[in-house]
Amino acid sequence: MESLIKEVIFAQNEDELYARCLQDIYSRYQPNHCFIAEYDLYTNVANTLHYLINGVSADSISYSLVGSPCEQVLNDKRICAYPSQIQQRFPEDIALQHLNAESYVGIPLQSSDGAIVGVLALLFDDRLTSEPIDNDWLLTIGFLVGKSILQHRLTRQKNTLLRQLQRSEQITQSCSWRWDVEKDKFKYSNNLGVMFDLNTDVKLSFYEFFNQYVFKSHEQYKQLLTSECAHEQVVTTIIHSEESKCHIDLEITYSKHFGPNGALTRIEGNVRNISDLSELVNDHLIAQRVIELSSSGVILTDANNLILNMNSKAEDITGYRLDEMYGLPPSTFSSDIHDRKFYKTMWQSIELSDCWSGEVWNKTKSGAIYPEQLSIHVVRGRKGDIQNYIAIFDDLSYKKSIENELLKYRNKQDFTGLMTRTKFIQMLEDNPEFAVLLVDISRFSEINNLYGEEFGNKVLSYVGQILYANYSAEKLNICRYGADQFALAWNLANVSGVEQLVSTIRATVEEAFSIDGTTMNLAVNMGYSLPIESTSETHPLTKAYYALEEAKSQLTPGTIRYSDYLEQRAERKHQLGAMLKQALDEERLHVEYQPIYDLQTRTIVKFEALARWVEGNQSISPFEFIPIAEELGYISQLGNLILKKVCKDILSMKALGFDEIVISVNRSIEELLNEEIDNCSILSQLEESGLSTRDVIIEITESIPLEDKPQVQDLLDCLRKRGLKLALDDFGTGFASFSNLMKNTVDLLKIDRSFIRDIESDKNNAVLVESVNMLASQLGLEVIAEGVETKQQLELLQSMGCRYIQGYYISKPVPFDKAMTLLEKYSEHSS
Repeated sequence: MESLIKEVIFAQNEDELYARCLQDIYSRYQPNHCFIAEYDLYTNVANTLHYLINGVSADSISYSLVGSPCEQVLNDKRICAYPSQIQQRFPEDIALQHLNAESYVGIPLQSSDGAIVGVLALLFDDRLTSEPIDNDWLLTIGFLVGKSILQHRLTRQKNTLLRQLQRSEQITQSCSWRWDVEKDKFKYSNNLGVMFDLNTDVKLSFYEFFNQYVFKSHEQYKQLLTSECAHEQVVTTIIHSEESKCHIDLEITYSKHFGPNGALTRIEGNVRNISDLSELVNDHLIAQRVIELSSSGVILTDANNLILNMNSKAEDITGYRLDEMYGLPPSTFSSDIHDRKFYKTMWQSIELSDCWSGEVWNKTKSGAIYPEQLSIHVVRGRKGDIQNYIAIFDDLSYKKSIENELLKYRNKQDFTGLMTRTKFIQMLEDNPEFAVLLVDISRFSEINNLYGEEFGNKVLSYVGQILYANYSAEKLNICRYGADQFALAWNLANVSGVEQLVSTIRATVEEAFSIDGTTMNLAVNMGYSLPIESTSETHPLTKAYYALEEAKSQLTPGTIRYSDYLEQRAERKHQLGAMLKQALDEERLHVEYQPIYDLQTRTIVKFEALARWVEGNQSISPFEFIPIAEELGYISQLGNLILKKVCKDILSMKALGFDEIVISVNRSIEELLNEEIDNCSILSQLEESGLSTRDVIIEITESIPLEDKPQVQDLLDCLRKRGLKLALDDFGTGFASFSNLMKNTVDLLKIDRSFIRDIESDKNNAVLVESVNMLASQLGLEVIAEGVETKQQLELLQSMGCRYIQGYYISKPVPFDKAMTLLEKYSEHSS
């Protein structure tokens, strides 16, 4: 063990650590192949980070986890050893055959939170001898290497976030800066040098920057320093091009910070180039006026032909409002009467002459089909690139007999023509030895919503036809099993290479095709079961369904093969789902509170409310039961129960004299989708409890982009207008982005604990946290650092200007009575 510790201490980087560990392993056990591999669970692939063949470094490889012993290590979370016949045990693992392995030892690479991030694999050409393996020593290596891999992952994520910050400033033509008055230190972001064309080796002082590049008059500089404003008050001033030395219009946003004696200690701010703003505003107003005054319907799209604007006449004709159509293509209005050739000819004309005019049959929101006279014109920029398309159209219904015209274009449809579901299930009852594959079209509901149910049926018919045309000869049985699902079954004796067949089916369905002139690119999730792999008596279709559900739970479409582990996990999820529903109905879940501490006043100013569930003697993690609640549709009931209990505790807290303490309550995007603006359960519960919107904060985590859910954005805007503050939780993870900060859609920003964990030693962490804090400050946001566990972290965050912290250094989540004890303790400024 002592030599192992030395390997870690003296390793200069991750690669050297991996090399040292593998050499040490080789010297002990002489495996013919040994490697360290990192798991990519999105693609079910392992990628080696260091690889030895007979003790000599070799090129890295990648291999599939599916059906491999390394997958068993992942599932079992323990050392897996197979002393002989490893190829026979895992016949689908091609890599074992290529390496001619006879025996195998796999050690899980485990991070500190228990997650398996990779494997340390030892492969031997011969049977394992009776010589014992030092499991403790190997597990220690696994833990050290796993921690290193996880740290490397976090570093990549942090670097990405830093690049996002820099890119955000480039896009908005802005830069951030901070001046420490007492030390006369002026720090600024990289984009300041780009905006003002500075040499990279130039280091400016606060005085030099504003007097040499911003203000023409020294009086302007003096006014910036002497202007009166409250502590941390955000102030914005505009410097027009004729008043600035750089001859561009600038927007300067800043705040001043004062010490206890009232002396100015720090100024921090943001400078933004707004030179194009006036011209842009004027152009926009003119365009809006022209569009609105037109007696015809007018639609404006961007260069990608996505709708930007439409006048009231267009709304009257189509039945759609602008807010419904914004960002969608005009093909939404298509009636499917015209074929692909018609639209191809139309767009060829537009490309050649920048315009087209003719008669088109379109469809209103209500489904009514009408004729219109349509003209399309191209708007090009200075360089000749397409900027916009303008469509001008008039309803011709009064000139035509719509019924007669429709008869000419009526197109009778038939459906997929595949085996019925009932017949397919009966076939499996007669042939339980068949392999089963379920194919689910990802996001098919969006196709129906965008193009209509008739178009969606055409897509389903096409998929059914290509499956039948390509695979019926292979003696595959095919049916449309669900609304957007197809099922295939076959005898393993008739088909060789199951993995290859499944991959080919995916490629066939996902190959681009065209319907009515619309090009489609489908993505599918697939799950399949093989009868030879399990002794379970579960129906083959159910097994395939377990695998399909696992595939659908991944971030990207994929293929999963059934294993007993999936069934066991599904059974536990089912059991927990039933227990959770009963616990919710009986209101047996409780709330614990973690304090949020103000570093300036040395007091607790907020708490975060956290749902907790204890069933018998078992404490069930929220990381397990909250996803179940979301999947089974209990998330709104869970959220309402927690808010109800929080409101009761707030009233008790106020009775103790703590009127100013605010409680944060978590809400997911999926949960907010169930709310209605006019009948929001959050506001109703507050009103019923006699509380105001100032008593709670709603914390949201962007598990999906807010931009994809405009109804949620509208709800959050409404809540803020009613006085409810919003916090963006776990910033730096999920889809939380700087763009949402720029849009001023939240009031508080919570920096995720992963960026605080190693802030004392990780420079990237420190730079990121300081940059985010600086930017948030200029946007008028409060910043809360999560996961603070040490005094050193607290002091470092305080030096960066971070005012609020949350974490185990102050307190872990505790029941309400203990939270009140903490509140009394810290209200007396105890340390």
